[in-house]
Amino acid sequence: MFQSPAPDSGVSETPVPVEVVGSEGVRLRGLEWPVAGPPVIFVHDFGADLDQWGPLTAGLAASGFRVISLELSGHGLSDGEPDPGSVARDIRVMVAQASRLWGPLGLVTCGESARGSVGTGAASGAPVQILISPPDMPVEFMKGGEKALRIMMAGGGDAEGHAYAKKAHDHLPGQRMLMTLSGATERGVALAGLRPSVLEDMAQFFRLYLAPVNMAWITRKEAEAEKPS
Repeated sequence: MFQSPAPDSGVSETPVPVEVVGSEGVRLRGLEWPVAGPPVIFVHDFGADLDQWGPLTAGLAASGFRVISLELSGHGLSDGEPDPGSVARDIRVMVAQASRLWGPLGLVTCGESARGSVGTGAASGAPVQILISPPDMPVEFMKGGEKALRIMMAGGGDAEGHAYAKKAHDHLPGQRMLMTLSGATERGVALAGLRPSVLEDMAQFFRLYLAPVNMAWITRKEAEAEKPS
């Protein structure tokens, strides 16, 4: 169950605490910017916490998105113990619960959380995704993932990291794009926050591909609610 004390409030510059309750009672905590816009979940890298995102989450919220930044098991204020094997499960729970409330959502991950997002795609409620500096992953593992529209982000000056992102671009199911920041050697959030234009590119990607899908879901739900019982 997704728990949030905040009502919809148009645009809010102040995030509120939220939590996702897993099937085993593990509580995954984080922050939500209660904006009346398409939902986007941010999941930090393994070993970090939601502070890793710096101003990116607030920046995307200011662009009109309901941003939910959640912490993996055993990280930050979340319950449980840190376990690389639980990352994919945590992401599935986050997406399932948030999408039941607000419809199809966007997903932003980096590092090991990008690996964990492979099995969660359009069929699970996250049809549009951004993977920042995805790690090296086996081809068969990627081919077994869920389809989604994904951007793989890499620095053009990081030969190894760019090769990993190109490999993900070539093998993940669904539509894919490769976003290369020329000359950049940074990885992860440092790469995403390198230039102001990157945040706007992320926002534009979600406006073009997430907003119409989410709005169609809202329209359908409203029509269902108006049907006589």
